[in-house]
Order: sequence, then C-alpha cells, then structure tokens
Amino acid sequence: AVVDTGTSLLGVPSDLGPELYDLLQFLPAAPGDCGGHGPRLEIDLGNFTIVLDSSDMARSETIEDESTPSGHEFAEVADRGTGGQGGGVREGLHATPGIERVATAEYAEDASTPMCIPMMMHIDLPPPLHPRTLLLGEPVLQKYYTIFDAGNMTSPPRVGFGLARHTRLDRPSPKESSLV
Repeated sequence: AVVDTGTSLLGVPSDLGPELYDLLQFLPAAPGDCGGHGPRLEIDLGNFTIVLDSSDMARSETIEDESTPSGHEFAEVADRGTGGQGGGVREGLHATPGIERVATAEYAEDASTPMCIPMMMHIDLPPPLHPRTLLLGEPVLQKYYTIFDAGNMTSPPRVGFGLARHTRLDRPSPKESSLV
C-alpha cells in the first residue's frame, strides 16, 4: 500500500475495482445519508488492519439504472448466500457485503436511484510497485492519524497508523457571539 496525502480517494487496481465497487455500494438510510448501515472494508497491512466503515468512505450519488423498471424502488434486503461472512475480494482485503438492490413497486417516477458509492478510483501503478498496490488517500487519512518515518541508513521508511480522535467544534449561538 502507498499512503498518499494528495489523493482524495482510495485507489485500487483496475482488475479489483469493479468487484470491490459492487460490494461497497448500498442504498442510503435516508436520501443523502451514507453513514452507519453500509458495508465495511478491511485492509490487512500485515501488522495492522485498516477498517473503513461506510461513513468513512461513501458518498451519495444518483445512478441512472436502465435495468430498473420505471416507478420502482430499491429496497434493503439482507445479504444472501454468504452466511454473513462477507466477500473475500482478494488476499488482504475483506468487504462486508452491502445491501442487495431489489426492486419493489412503491417508489419514484423515474429510474434514478440515489445510492451510496465508495470514494474509490481505479489506478494501476507502474513497476517496481506490485500490481495489487492500493493507494490510501483521504478516506484512510481522515480516520487514522499517520506518522511518517523517513528511516535512516539502518532502517527503511515506514508509516505508523493510529485511530484519529476528532473533536466536534460547536458554533456559538448568535447571542453568545455578538460583539459589544
């Protein structure tokens, strides 16, 4: 894996991308709400596992689905056939299955379906990097505090990860912030 502070997405090899994308997309609980109930992605780095929940890596987007009959809604259905074990996409990656897209007869007037999609791009990095190298961008760097160690003559470069602790900044009410 390559940790990249200049990348706003998670970069995955193009041969892995479509399968991972399909596993990580899901229906929002409410329009635009991509946090909480979606799939989880685990990236095993050997001595540390990065865990990204839907709230860490999903964004809302309307997807035109031509295979959906007009006037139908996609409903949540429990995952079938995996026994809750998830889809083993590739060695080192584990995606917990999302929600299947199943049409029901009570929805919108068109086939536009609001979906939560992963913040992901396809990228194939050139040698000498391994063909399955992941590019860890903003979705990882917002969740994990990272320490970069350039190494020296006796130790190689390395990156340390720790769960970031974000504090919420509450805005003062207009009464509290008025100037005197």
